[in-house]
Amino acid sequence: MENNPIKKARELFLSNDNCAQAVFTSVLDEKGLYFDQAPITAAGFGGGISRRGEMCGALTGAVMAIGILQGQKYTEPGEHKKYTYESVGELIEKFKAIHGSPICNDLVGFDVSDPDARNKGNEEGVFKNICPKFVEDAVNIVLKMFPD
Repeated sequence: MENNPIKKARELFLSNDNCAQAVFTSVLDEKGLYFDQAPITAAGFGGGISRRGEMCGALTGAVMAIGILQGQKYTEPGEHKKYTYESVGELIEKFKAIHGSPICNDLVGFDVSDPDARNKGNEEGVFKNICPKFVEDAVNIVLKMFPD
């Protein structure tokens, strides 16, 4: 497996992980915070949260990672929540600046919750061709926001 966290996230996504799992586990691994249940924790967030086409899974994986990263700096719950909200807002704005939307359906161009549309998207390679960039960018943004 690749040592570069951005490439690793891409590899995980293109193998067996969903977008949220790939981002969450790659960021945690890079920061020495990986835990065995991380992929299981993130499993329901792929496809815009359980294939509903809502918030991009790459972003929700990044949101979970930010919560853990901020927990390393801020242990008081109110302070942790305040800084986590700020960082998540920054993440979403940076992602939107690159991709135009944080919403899975907007990003892939169809309703992910529709099984027929999702199957067609799979057949056309939408997930393998465009989603890896969302995964890479989410990891990159978080690691730039938390460089140490």
